[in-house]
Amino acid sequence: MQKRTIGSLRFLALLFLKIQVVTAANNHISPSKLAYERACIRDIHEILNFYDSDDFTEDDEHKLVVFPQEVRRDFLSRSIRKGRIWVAKDKTKIVGFLKLYLVDDTAEIQAILRDELRCIGKTARHKVKSDMAGTYVTESFGAVYDFDKKPDFQRSRIKYKYDSRQTYVYYGNAYTHPNYRSRGVNTALERYAFEAIKKDIADHIEQNKSKELFYLYGVVEDNKESFGRIRVFTEFVHRYFKLRLGLEKADDDEYFEGPTSVRFYRFPAFKPSFEMQRGKLVQLPDDHPLTLAGAGYGCLVSLNNLDKKKRCT
Repeated sequence: MQKRTIGSLRFLALLFLKIQVVTAANNHISPSKLAYERACIRDIHEILNFYDSDDFTEDDEHKLVVFPQEVRRDFLSRSIRKGRIWVAKDKTKIVGFLKLYLVDDTAEIQAILRDELRCIGKTARHKVKSDMAGTYVTESFGAVYDFDKKPDFQRSRIKYKYDSRQTYVYYGNAYTHPNYRSRGVNTALERYAFEAIKKDIADHIEQNKSKELFYLYGVVEDNKESFGRIRVFTEFVHRYFKLRLGLEKADDDEYFEGPTSVRFYRFPAFKPSFEMQRGKLVQLPDDHPLTLAGAGYGCLVSLNNLDKKKRCT
């Protein structure tokens, strides 16, 4: 009996040591060591498992739009088939995912702005006056993304007005496994997704003669001072113009004319929450506890004067 007990203790000690080694290894994983790709149908089961895992906390649920289990697979499947979901993988294991895509359907853009970001229509709060509106102006386009952790926006009275001719990119439902958080995994995946759809964005801007490019996303109250999305967005726009003008190695200050402004709008909003009622999917009202738990802000970041960016002569 004593030998068996000693053997059991040794086994538990080895198991504990193995767990510590694995955890330590995960804690030192660099985003550059992971693989990033567009999700495919075979990834559905693994992504769905995140929602049912013990690692998926109540805090996670308050930050993500979580559909009822009865329709969750169908909504995810549709998003994947449309190429809107992106995943980060550690070898073959998915460790994070997010949704990022060019919104090229007018009705869908209006639904996002109305029902999620709350900046147009009857659901708009404070009569479409942004809780925080600001403009960052720079004479050098090369410095447009040269922010500190918090951009120094000059507060202004600018108001957002929907224009179907502009170009809109949506970001949402980002989740990273707890063992891989605070490593820059989500930001690396976001950059990868932007890079993958850059041609679609560029073509949409040119075909619609867009003067403004918008990045749409939501944040909960706890993350309202996080401006990481702005930096990733402006980095992408900066690269876009360099590539379109063939200036990969050029000094930006010498080749771009006119001031550039990045506009930021933030509207009080709620993360959409749903439940099944008599077999139908229903969005919960603003005063429902689940909706209130997801209180936050709808954010729009834009870069204007797209039609005026050209190479100086």
